[in-house]
Amino acid sequence: MKKVLVVMLVLGLASAANAALSLTPGGSVDVDKSIAIMVSSSAGGAYQGWLEIVNPAIANFDKDPVILAAGNTGGNSSMTAYPEFGAWYNFTIASLDPAKPILAGNHVTVNIKGIAQGKTVLNLYADDAATLLDSEDITVVPEPVTLMLLGLGGLFLRRR
Repeated sequence: MKKVLVVMLVLGLASAANAALSLTPGGSVDVDKSIAIMVSSSAGGAYQGWLEIVNPAIANFDKDPVILAAGNTGGNSSMTAYPEFGAWYNFTIASLDPAKPILAGNHVTVNIKGIAQGKTVLNLYADDAATLLDSEDITVVPEPVTLMLLGLGGLFLRRR
């Protein structure tokens, strides 16, 4: 029985290589605020992937990414952090229960928190951690109060 399940998992992961994985649009986030980005698959079946934030000094993961119920129908999906490599997560979306297959849709929620003003990128890689599947630009902007204080400071300088 275990051999059959392992074969099903391997075949599922191999067939998932054809699944188109993507990230929902990123955008901008205020300093000390968070935005949510989804990892979606256009096909059903199991797959693995990697998430990376290129410059975690600008924006970083706000807690661990969360595997949604649609991505964990059989309870076999997992998420592992690799802080020794920087801002990296490896995830596996799988179901060993044939009665609860993984269907196309949103499977993972990634919360990104703004740290400092600037731009960075969230990358989604295939299971080999080398093939880039999708990326989303993340722009961190100062919070509105900071912008207002900078504007007031500029007005006082101009007045002098």
